[in-house]
Amino acid sequence: SIAQVSLRWLYEQGVTFAAKSYDKERMNQNLQCFGWALTKEDLEKIDQIKQNRLIPGPTKRIQ
Repeated sequence: SIAQVSLRWLYEQGVTFAAKSYDKERMNQNLQCFGWALTKEDLEKIDQIKQNRLIPGPTKRIQ
């Protein structure tokens, strides 16, 4: 799903996230973002998407 790809992308970027849902099916879908990886081609396509950030400027990553 789009949500799984989005959560996986965040995870691979080293971003800590909390997905909120009260729907059990969606909670299970959200947990399925682990155990696989986006391909190089997927990442290249995602990198082409324009980002509208609410807070401009650099972000921090914990390595």
